[in-house]
Amino acid sequence: MVEHEYVLVLTVAASADAEELGYRKLAADSRVDGVILTDMRVDDSRIALLTSLKIPAVTLNRPETTSPFPAVCMDDTEGIAAAVEHLVSLGHTRIGHVGGPQSYIHGRSRRLAWQNAMAKAGLGPVPSSRRTSPQRADWRLPRNCFARPNGQLRSSTRTT
Repeated sequence: MVEHEYVLVLTVAASADAEELGYRKLAADSRVDGVILTDMRVDDSRIALLTSLKIPAVTLNRPETTSPFPAVCMDDTEGIAAAVEHLVSLGHTRIGHVGGPQSYIHGRSRRLAWQNAMAKAGLGPVPSSRRTSPQRADWRLPRNCFARPNGQLRSSTRTT
């Protein structure tokens, strides 16, 4: 990138309002040639904002709204299904899911893929704890997810 006189800058905003303000400032100052949108949200307003500001973008995952921007996507379904199938083949029956907020498209699609893979394997969901903010998460797995079922002191059925 340097040989073409480009620089990649990563910016993380504390809120949606701060993020919008940042895009508006970048557009007003003509400081960027384009942006990469990550963590696509359900009903993501950034598509319309960047379109109105005439800032080109690429999205990581396809937005649910109509978008003029190209998207780089991955298939969460196949990978999660393969992981669940592998764990089931090893004898696991309580397979947990640790994922992102359901307000993100990838958080929701990964949880749905896990639920579908569990149902296909004839397994039910395990207790979970949901976090609401990736910025506040310390990513230690929820205690109740790995608790032994029914308050048992000894069991071989801990969540995987």
